[in-house]
Amino acid sequence: WLKELKMALLGTTLDDPVTKEQKPDLKASLHEITEYFHSQNAYDLFDYLLKELLTEQPDDPLEHMIKCLQTEYPSGPLKIIVASVPGLGRRRFSEPLAEHFGLTHISAGQLLEESGQDTTDLSFADEEKVSELVMERIQQAMESMEGWVLEGFPRTRKQLSYLREKSVLPSHVLLLKVPEEFVVARNDLIREGGAEGNETRPEILRQRLDLYACHNSSALEVYKSKMFVIDASRDHDLVSADMTSCVRKLPRSRGPQIPPRAVLLAPRGVGVREHASRLAVRLGAVFIDGTQLMKTFGSPRWSSASRPSDLNVSAPRLSVVREMVRKSRKSRMRSKSTTMEMKNAEACVLEDPLGAIGLRLRQPDCVRHGWVLCNYPGTSEQAKLLSADPSLTPLRIVVLSAFCETCVSRLRQRQTDCVTGTVWTTRPKSEIIRKRLRRDPMDLPAAVAQQHADYLTALPGILANLGAGDKVATINADRVPEAVFLDVADFVERPLPLPERGEET
Repeated sequence: WLKELKMALLGTTLDDPVTKEQKPDLKASLHEITEYFHSQNAYDLFDYLLKELLTEQPDDPLEHMIKCLQTEYPSGPLKIIVASVPGLGRRRFSEPLAEHFGLTHISAGQLLEESGQDTTDLSFADEEKVSELVMERIQQAMESMEGWVLEGFPRTRKQLSYLREKSVLPSHVLLLKVPEEFVVARNDLIREGGAEGNETRPEILRQRLDLYACHNSSALEVYKSKMFVIDASRDHDLVSADMTSCVRKLPRSRGPQIPPRAVLLAPRGVGVREHASRLAVRLGAVFIDGTQLMKTFGSPRWSSASRPSDLNVSAPRLSVVREMVRKSRKSRMRSKSTTMEMKNAEACVLEDPLGAIGLRLRQPDCVRHGWVLCNYPGTSEQAKLLSADPSLTPLRIVVLSAFCETCVSRLRQRQTDCVTGTVWTTRPKSEIIRKRLRRDPMDLPAAVAQQHADYLTALPGILANLGAGDKVATINADRVPEAVFLDVADFVERPLPLPERGEET
């Protein structure tokens, strides 16, 4: 161990400088730097500091940046606008939200009441007065580097101009959406004593609803990229949970992105292959189907004692492996591979802990552009091997959850043309094609149910070895596929969400 320590300390002191023979591993160093910048959201942090200097123009820039970095969230204080139709009772949602994240709660209606203004029969408050009250509270919070939750403001473009003149940029805009009938019914329920809140006379409520419909869309249009629309007609706890989840989401980064490494896990019948391939196209990454790759190359993990001949791997399959290795080495070395390298191609797969999967993930195109992997890993051992290599550790893990009935239903009509290999989920018009269709025994209800049960059994072990935390998202796949895909893409493209309050940042 003394020899290893001495080798590690070479070139680290003035008495023992770097020699000509020592060559730094620049590629590994660049990878470590890139990974560090990505994990710490460094580019977004610098963007936030620069934006603060440009908008605030402090007399002491260094002191101001230190204050910015001392906030609870390194990306800057949270600035949240909560908007909704009048009469919904925004305060019952916004106050708990502010308390959860430790933010200052600013209510335009409450400020008017504290100033002595009677808002009971007021259809619309004086814009200048309410703007002055709100901006004063916002300015106080900004001077002390505190975040805030603002509700009931802005409602018009004129009120919006006050925010823009003072360079007040919200980080999140939560739009609580309900039909007007819901608000009217809630107001009636309050009048009858069936719900808590302040009753509003029907004619005043109608005026407020009309003014909201007229002005709200134009007032919030500028914040469209930061807006989250939430269905507020559901249970209070569900709405609050959605609001908290939306606030934890960070905006898409403007800085350079490292190549994506995403894994999609799902039971058979969810359509994970379609989601993964679409995601790869959207990200400009390489799509890899673990099941298809294992079918091509045989076992995903050949043991050191096994030989390809013992595994019944056909010659064409080995030739494909040789071709992969030849292209990989030719790309890296810019030289032709030797005959000996071709003969030892299978040895590369044998040496790789992940077998053919690992060999594919280490190809130059995957390293350069990133990858989206589905149908792998299928066991906790495979997950452990995948996460053991820092260069292959997934950055995002998406779990598509679905009921067994959903999987059975979606595979019920699935048939394959035994000649062309085309998969049909509807009845083709051609009688010739219909005669060629065959149903995979694995698509039968009993087989699908067994696969679903096996998947649920293996999933906890897989996630435990891949690494849990915020890089894992569970998405309901019982819904329309397009809605599922949009949620998947949104999670993969955004930076990791903010930690829960109280967790280590």
